[in-house]
Amino acid sequence: MQTGELFEKIYSRILDFISYQPRTTHEVSQKIDKLSQRWDLSPEELAELKSQVITELKEIHLLSDLEFAKSYVSSFSSGRSTSAQKIRTFLYKKGIDRQIVDEAIKDMDPEFEFASALADGEKKLRILQLSRNYDANLAHKKLYMYLLGKGYPYNVCNSVVDRIASVK
Repeated sequence: MQTGELFEKIYSRILDFISYQPRTTHEVSQKIDKLSQRWDLSPEELAELKSQVITELKEIHLLSDLEFAKSYVSSFSSGRSTSAQKIRTFLYKKGIDRQIVDEAIKDMDPEFEFASALADGEKKLRILQLSRNYDANLAHKKLYMYLLGKGYPYNVCNSVVDRIASVK
């Protein structure tokens, strides 16, 4: 198959791939690897094909890691609760560079993480209070460990547990 025909075939499949949901450059690169296994391409030819497809998608603004990261971060401001660390981990797994992740996270509302941890903490405390042998001190320790496990920073966990302890 000629290079032009191969490019068109792969490009068309990648357009279908990104039409379902936003994708990162890393995901598109992996998909090109998978699609190109049908043809016996040298590593140089594969690298050139990836470069052409990714460049073309970036030029027409269908592929942007920064926009993907910002979109993902902003999706949490509409009620979903999570820690900044969990968001970072997800974006790293998607193959997004540290600088881009930091850029997207810096746009996050500083109070979001505390509010998110507070909501998670209150929900967990209600569950803990339903147990037969409820002990407030043990519940606060469990709550603290739960929040740490969810990826919230130590200072946020301390603030949330202190606030919940003072209210209850």
